[in-house]
Amino acid sequence: MIRTIVDESPEPNVTRAAALALLAESIATEFSEGVENGRIVNVEEFQDSWGFFHVLRRELPIVLSTAPASGQRARTEAQEDLEALAQTTFAQFSDAPGATIAEADTARERLQHLASELRNAFGITASAPSSTEEQLSKIRDMLAATLQAYRTGDPDRAYEEAANAYRESFEALEPALLERGHRELVEQLERDFKAIRDAIRAGRPVEKVEQLIRNVESALEEVAEVLRSPSLRGANW
Repeated sequence: MIRTIVDESPEPNVTRAAALALLAESIATEFSEGVENGRIVNVEEFQDSWGFFHVLRRELPIVLSTAPASGQRARTEAQEDLEALAQTTFAQFSDAPGATIAEADTARERLQHLASELRNAFGITASAPSSTEEQLSKIRDMLAATLQAYRTGDPDRAYEEAANAYRESFEALEPALLERGHRELVEQLERDFKAIRDAIRAGRPVEKVEQLIRNVESALEEVAEVLRSPSLRGANW
């Protein structure tokens, strides 16, 4: 899929590298949700991260082989990150809750470092991250668009807006929530976002979809409050 999209780009190698950097960051997020204190706490999230990692493992060497001469140092570092992850954290598949994962405490940082070095290798500038308030505002706008589309008889667009509110915006907040010890809040909101999508797909009454959206909006107030506090990781530095 990555190749299909980027081969139409005027600079397909750069575009593919940018896509893989985003994939590495997404794997880091999924992994953080699936593993805590070196053990699997959410099998589905760990399996997602494992599966996506092996896509990265297959595609990244091909992309790195096209890096310009100016990016060789960064290329080497990204390759070293990939090999270390393949030999430790993602070396073995597991579907057992509580299973121990090798070097889990450094996996997220290594994936983020890989993404950074991959961008450096191709001279890609990462987009500046949005502030928490901007991200929360974007989620609320998408939820409002979801409800409006559903009210006007466009369930396909409503479903797309609801899916994007989660995948394009809320997922970006999950690592910070997990760092602050709020795994239950993350998992509850994942269920709440899914409930909206399921209700739209099932053709539930507008009032029901609206109530589910209000539930998420209420939980977002708690998210905002949590993210105003320093992370547990930062508190330890």
